[in-house]
Amino acid sequence: MSSQLGVNPNKPTGNENSAILKFLILSVFGIVFFFVPLINGDTPLMYSISTLKKAMGKALPAFTVFVSVGLLIVSLLNSTKKVSILPQYLGKDGLTSKILYVLGAAFGLMVYFNVGPQYIIHPDSGGLALILAGSILLTVLLAGFVVTFIANFGLLQFVGTLIEPLMRPVYKLPGYAAVDAATSIACSAAVDVFLANKIYLNKLYTKRDVAVVASNFTICSLGFFVVLCDIAGIPEMYGRVALTSFIIAFLMPIITIRIPPLSSIPNEYVDGTPWVGDQDEHAGDRRSVLKRAWDSAIETADTASLRIIADGLVEALVFSVKVSAYVLSIATLALAVSTFTQVFQWIGAPIAPVLSLFGIPNAAEIAPSVLVGVAEIALPALLIAGQDVAPAASFFIVVLSTVQVIFFTESANAIMESDIPLGFWQLIVIFLVRTVIAIPMVALAMHLLF
Repeated sequence: MSSQLGVNPNKPTGNENSAILKFLILSVFGIVFFFVPLINGDTPLMYSISTLKKAMGKALPAFTVFVSVGLLIVSLLNSTKKVSILPQYLGKDGLTSKILYVLGAAFGLMVYFNVGPQYIIHPDSGGLALILAGSILLTVLLAGFVVTFIANFGLLQFVGTLIEPLMRPVYKLPGYAAVDAATSIACSAAVDVFLANKIYLNKLYTKRDVAVVASNFTICSLGFFVVLCDIAGIPEMYGRVALTSFIIAFLMPIITIRIPPLSSIPNEYVDGTPWVGDQDEHAGDRRSVLKRAWDSAIETADTASLRIIADGLVEALVFSVKVSAYVLSIATLALAVSTFTQVFQWIGAPIAPVLSLFGIPNAAEIAPSVLVGVAEIALPALLIAGQDVAPAASFFIVVLSTVQVIFFTESANAIMESDIPLGFWQLIVIFLVRTVIAIPMVALAMHLLF
């Protein structure tokens, strides 16, 4: 592992000046595009996504349905064993993925042409799912492509080496995890999973590392906090909600990584090689942390071909289409259940006394929203929208939904689609564990602020 976190100081590089330019130019581009608010208070990423959405207008739903149908066709062709299209990206699709592709294409067509059962084509079920799918499709496509500049040209190695002394004792993670969390804050959970998976496949995360990062640091993006607060009727609380969520989201992993199911995942790399431990990674290396960080970044940039950028575009395209298909299928079903049945109300009934115990106002009214976030992060806010609940109750639900992290319209589906060693039931358990830990934390924050 030492060859990945640092470099051999005696190892010659092919062209050091070229490597330095690649590292500086491409990494700075990635940072600026993701994080620097240059255009009317927006980052270039958010501005580009917003501009693209406006440019596509009503064509975006049609495009989303088109690519979902295209994904289904390609998947079925690959299943015949006579055709092999993008086998490195679609070859490992299992039965569950294919079922979701079928449902996504079917629901998309029904909603777009307004043909089918009302519980599918209703604006609050399939209609909303199609809007979410289109938005996620563009976000993951654009952001996933730009992630290539952050992940492959030295920035991760530079930041990771600098921050690792803090990340290891607190979170038992390498410093790369800090970049993962920042990526999620800048754009979306699916992009964060996409980045984490790339790092994992590059043998910079162990199986436990990547599972912890994907299930704890895929934090709600900054832009989406505004959306959730607006839906819940508390737009003026955006700042308090975001700050509280970030603080709690970074406190919770200190607990979750030390208990099952995450603590039981093998601490080995994707090829089965065990993690050697911090004491062996820099043995005999007398360079300063800053020098190690710089050398590691330059070595990575030196060995990275610009072809990676083209490969990154294809990878981001396939990944974004898959995730949008999952959104169309699962979000439609979840929103239909929420809109047309009492299932979530029944599920929430036993939770009301717990909320009352922590002094949460309107406990009975907001209880159904506590667990529905596992389907879609916006569902809790949607369920309390328009209800006459106290601002403190709305604050509690929005913050809770953002720190639960696992939701199947984006983060959980992206995890299952990736190579990350977390399955459906493990994700459900992690969601429940996070909810149990988060409720008293969010309740305390609510009482301090209201």
